[in-house]
Amino acid sequence: MSLKHHNQYNTRRLGRISRRDFMKTVAITAVGASFHLSRSASAFRSGNALPGRIAIIEKLDASSGSTVNLAVIQQMVDDGLMWLTGQPDPVAALESLFPGLDTSKRIAIKVNILESYVPTRWEMIKALTDRLVQMLGGAFPAGNITVFDNVPGWCTSTMAGCGFTAGSFPDIVISDESNPDPGTQIWVGDINLSLSSHIVNCDYLINCPVLKEHRQTGKYWTLGFKNHIGSVSPMACHSYEPRLLTLSASPHLKDKTKLVMLSGIHGIYVNGPEGPAQGWDLFPEEATPNLIMLSTDPVSLEHWGIHLINEERLRHGIDIYQDTYCQNAANPPYDLGIYDFASHDVFTALPAPEGITASKTEGGILLSWNPVSGASKYVVFGSADPTFRPDPWDGTNTLGETTEASFLDPGEPGPYPKYYVVQAFRACWYSPDSNRVGVFPYTL
Repeated sequence: MSLKHHNQYNTRRLGRISRRDFMKTVAITAVGASFHLSRSASAFRSGNALPGRIAIIEKLDASSGSTVNLAVIQQMVDDGLMWLTGQPDPVAALESLFPGLDTSKRIAIKVNILESYVPTRWEMIKALTDRLVQMLGGAFPAGNITVFDNVPGWCTSTMAGCGFTAGSFPDIVISDESNPDPGTQIWVGDINLSLSSHIVNCDYLINCPVLKEHRQTGKYWTLGFKNHIGSVSPMACHSYEPRLLTLSASPHLKDKTKLVMLSGIHGIYVNGPEGPAQGWDLFPEEATPNLIMLSTDPVSLEHWGIHLINEERLRHGIDIYQDTYCQNAANPPYDLGIYDFASHDVFTALPAPEGITASKTEGGILLSWNPVSGASKYVVFGSADPTFRPDPWDGTNTLGETTEASFLDPGEPGPYPKYYVVQAFRACWYSPDSNRVGVFPYTL
């Protein structure tokens, strides 16, 4: 796929590198070479190759009710991999995430199929594995890929029952067990655990959680970190935060995790993880998120996933997650990623508002623009500085919000010149900046 097609998606500049600068970097040098985020990449070991970078890929036709469109999911995975890495095709994108790749290397993919109403979608994993076996010119062995979850005896879910069958995944190893490795013990604060042999024996690890909250009093974690409760035996990290973070920071998990890919076609925002998929007000078209998130940074992805769940919970008057564990994961001694939204580089499919104009009226400055499909509101910024940086996270230069494709700035006519930028908003993410328009000195 060409970069021209790749550019159908847009980036919201939340870090210090703009979309234009990023694409220039892709064209002339290795991806990531000129990233300058608020924390040095040297703080992270090799697993987190692109700290702070995340792709959120949404397509309304990814599903219709319980039916999922595999072809659309394939396109979403491909686009997400290309946007995340800056590579011109999804196979090259994956190869860039696996340093030292050759036909002897092994890849483990940890999914979540417990409470099988809303598991990691097999279609997303199918789209991923179809690209993995195309690596090295099609020579990467399918038998070197293991897709697994640890299914306890009390659970009625099975990998095959959730779509992970030999017919859909020919030659790929599918396992309902973590197969604890007796030679690898991890002391997590107050208990000794055996890590899955699938992880111990792999060279690269991909973590694929589900967009659903876990109803547990006093236990404020979910998503990717909690997914690794099924990576150890006994499954005993539910009730003590340092256990979970210590596990995630252990060398096998921290060093080997090259990609985190969240399955968000369907989701649960309250009273999870049991039960069927729930309707989401944030996504009124289909009442389901129909998205996937990709990152090499487990903290960044976790923070955005929880943020999305919290936005939906707020709409229903439900207490939100206090993701202290996610914040702690970004700091020593764990150093697993970047927590701060303002230091993230986020790629989404929400386009920037176009056709913005500014007109002088007796009531102030009237801004108007073309409506953006899918936007739930617009945020308007203004400043006398023509180079100002709009930042919705700290509110700098924010003039207001509107659900219409117009906005009246009722402020005094001066001082001028004054410059305006508009961003579209959907669910919990922002579009790139619109073009800037300036209004120059005048007298009403």
